[in-house]
Amino acid sequence: MRIVMYTDYQCPDCKKIEEQLKEIMGRGLSLAVIIKQFPLSTQCNPNAPGDLHANACWASRAAITAGMLRGDEGFWTMHHWLFARGGGFTDAELRAGLAELGFDADVFVATMQSEATLAPITSDIEEGISLGIVQTPMIFINGIELKGWNAPGALTRAVDTVLAASPAAARVSEDRPPTAQERYIADWREAPVRAMPESVRRKKALGDEGARVDVVLFGDYQEPFCADADGILRLWTTGTGTTIRYTFAHFPVDPGCNPATTMRLHDQACLAAKAAEAALLMGGDEAFWKMHDWLMRNRGRVTLETLDAACDELGIEKSLFFDAMKQPQNMERVAEDARGAQGLGITSIPMIFINGKHVARWKVGSENLLPRIIEEAGKMGG
Repeated sequence: MRIVMYTDYQCPDCKKIEEQLKEIMGRGLSLAVIIKQFPLSTQCNPNAPGDLHANACWASRAAITAGMLRGDEGFWTMHHWLFARGGGFTDAELRAGLAELGFDADVFVATMQSEATLAPITSDIEEGISLGIVQTPMIFINGIELKGWNAPGALTRAVDTVLAASPAAARVSEDRPPTAQERYIADWREAPVRAMPESVRRKKALGDEGARVDVVLFGDYQEPFCADADGILRLWTTGTGTTIRYTFAHFPVDPGCNPATTMRLHDQACLAAKAAEAALLMGGDEAFWKMHDWLMRNRGRVTLETLDAACDELGIEKSLFFDAMKQPQNMERVAEDARGAQGLGITSIPMIFINGKHVARWKVGSENLLPRIIEEAGKMGG
């Protein structure tokens, strides 16, 4: 049996899994355990969402150093010491621990601070990213990801289940876990179908009403990722082959018009959403999508003055548009969309649904996965 675990010594969930792993390793099984480093700190991991665990990089470097100096025995000795103290230590605490564990403190610290300890960590991080890691721990048993690791005793139960099947012996290098792209598409494929809110169902979608693929995006006109996804999706509303019905719903990240958020990221978001709804009110769906396109192309430049110029560019009657801007139902519709997104569990934007299934992750690096998911959805049908 092969267990590969991407971990962070300051991650509380990793420590819980470590307790199960320690018990499993003590059984004397025919078992290979590979620990991969994925510290959630931007000090050594540019993919971390901030410096969540301030000592995680140094903890990983300590584990790597112990392995460099004393092989597997040294690595596991330090690995267990780090988890026992939650991955945190001061210089004095590290030196005291090194003496207790039988390491030469001066040699250890000099090695730990060298560039040689960063290379294995960087390699592990890059490998984790290629596999679609989004949090720690990420665990593979015989090349298959253990997705329910956070359930009580999940690792222990999974190991017992695999052992009961008497798997054939193999090397870790022979395991073929899915790539990040495959993993993210599988996450969409396996997601439950969610009913869209009434405010979304009332909207007139862009594209062929008979299209086999229905896409809903909750977004903010000032958010670059929303514009990226929107641009791809609108391309798929026309042409040959698979096409989509595309609905844009509002989630401006500004509590001034969004009752579902307390965060204010974009100071022009509410004005932009109001402009889109005003265009719809005075000119119907055609005017809405014209204004939608202009807003997506002019992120960060939405003012009353630029909207005045936009009316000239788009052939929208100014007096009717600005009268429509004053109507309270515009913000009511925006708030209704936002509450609908909240009911669907929105945590970030854009939030995208394809045939009712949430696309939790739609990019791997610079690669946009939406075309691949749309193609698959078209083959599966609505």
